[in-house]
Amino acid sequence: MTDMTDTTGFSLRGLLADTTPVIWLITAAWTLLLCLWSVLPPIFSAPDEPQHIDTIIDTVGRSPLMWVTPDGDRMSNAILEAQDRFGYRTRDPQNPDLFLDDRRLGGRAAEEAFPRDERPSVATLSAADRLPSSRLNQMYQHPPLYYRTAAWVIGAIPGWERVGLDVLVGIMRLLSVVVVAPLPVVMAGLARVLDGRRSLELSAALSPLLVPQLAHLGSVTSNDGLLFVLTAFLVLLLARVYRGDISRATATWVGAILLAAMLTKGFALFMPVAVVAAYGGAVRVSGVEPRAAMTRLLRSAAIAGLSLWWYGENLLRFGGVQPSVAAPPAADEHGSVLGWLGRAWITQTQTFWGRFGWAETGFGEVTTTTLSIVAIVLVLIAVRKREGTLLTVLLLPGVLAIVTTIGQSWTSWDTIGTIRAVHGRYFFVSLAGLLLLMVMGLHRLVDRWPPLARWTWTPVFVAGVWLHASSWLTAVEYFWTTPDAPSLSDGGRALLAWQPWPPLLVQITAVALALLGIELLRRLVVLSRADGTTSAHPSEEQHEPEDEEDHVPA
Repeated sequence: MTDMTDTTGFSLRGLLADTTPVIWLITAAWTLLLCLWSVLPPIFSAPDEPQHIDTIIDTVGRSPLMWVTPDGDRMSNAILEAQDRFGYRTRDPQNPDLFLDDRRLGGRAAEEAFPRDERPSVATLSAADRLPSSRLNQMYQHPPLYYRTAAWVIGAIPGWERVGLDVLVGIMRLLSVVVVAPLPVVMAGLARVLDGRRSLELSAALSPLLVPQLAHLGSVTSNDGLLFVLTAFLVLLLARVYRGDISRATATWVGAILLAAMLTKGFALFMPVAVVAAYGGAVRVSGVEPRAAMTRLLRSAAIAGLSLWWYGENLLRFGGVQPSVAAPPAADEHGSVLGWLGRAWITQTQTFWGRFGWAETGFGEVTTTTLSIVAIVLVLIAVRKREGTLLTVLLLPGVLAIVTTIGQSWTSWDTIGTIRAVHGRYFFVSLAGLLLLMVMGLHRLVDRWPPLARWTWTPVFVAGVWLHASSWLTAVEYFWTTPDAPSLSDGGRALLAWQPWPPLLVQITAVALALLGIELLRRLVVLSRADGTTSAHPSEEQHEPEDEEDHVPA
């Protein structure tokens, strides 16, 4: 266990310097995987993606001081027309001017895709189409950081209004990929803070593979990806704080990352609870002087408090820090408690592990329930004894987010019998902590058989590959096959035909991922054969399995 009470504090350069070549290889493979996920769902086919796209385009060129009221924006007719042209809705075969539903369900054929040089851009849509529609765009209830950043990227493209809209959306999705790509580096850094063994570091770096929903949401147009990475980074910093790092540099990083997270999405409002708990743990567990801890906590709070201009304005003008723009209608009938519990569990677990598009397809109830039970068991194994104090802190924001949204869900169920405000991604503010607990629980189990300890990354790798392969088979069949073209090869052909990118580029990315995955597997095997018990870095203390019972990563 490394003593952090005398450290100079966290530095990004130090994190990158401590990242080993195999972790960089994992990160490269993860990035290519995200790139492929970014082309899997059709354009607009992700949670609130049409609204996110509309908000970004609407924000390009707007003054930084201007931000629309939460219920003051309407979807532009340009985006609604683009939805029609890109097959987002199903047209009536008898009358092409009519649509059969609000959102197209099922597949698309390659023959339906029109040539890339004929696909509409913002500039080619008529002036009338670019006027606001009557449909509400609720995304302005969110803080502006993601939208301002994405709008700056889009606005920096020369002649962006004449670029095909599908290409613009592809760029927005790749921006999410860039943001989420460093997650294995952050997870490996978190593992080094808490343990230091190479085997745990490798498992932690691979752990994002265990949640395909993370790859899906982290590669579409959404503010979720930025929140995921910022909160994971914050968890890494808070683990250092809990271990006794109350340096000025770390406190500054905590404040800055918390500031960015709170200006990204309202769920970050639960993170200050974990920050306070971490500094309190530094006093109680790591023996830090209370006044010093309070000084650093105030420093972090002062920096993060700069975000209060946005929440404070909401409170003063609209009566809430996160104004809601849609209220469920009243109804005469009410749902039962048991019915609500069952639906809430299924919805929560499915949308945590993998329900793709607008939660239209993905894993079934049996699979997600099994995965959830396994995860809970591993977490309980990881938090036993004194380690539970720190590790529970890492889950606290996600637990608070779920409790809050579950309360909103019950209100909706009690009035209209419909599940609302329940989604597994709401727990992702604590996803880094959960993933770490899962691999720590796995390591505790395997450590009972020392010869297997060096191979603990293997079930993580195998499970991740299986989960993603299953996800892709399911999603390709759902999104890209039709009754007239039902095979997976037909689905692959349709996927390539509809993409904004040249088909060869997508195919090269897939081949590169396969080759990189093989090389990664080879290196992991070599490392495990060479040494399964030494720390990831020669300077770190070694931990023998039999000492694990008394090891306190706090």
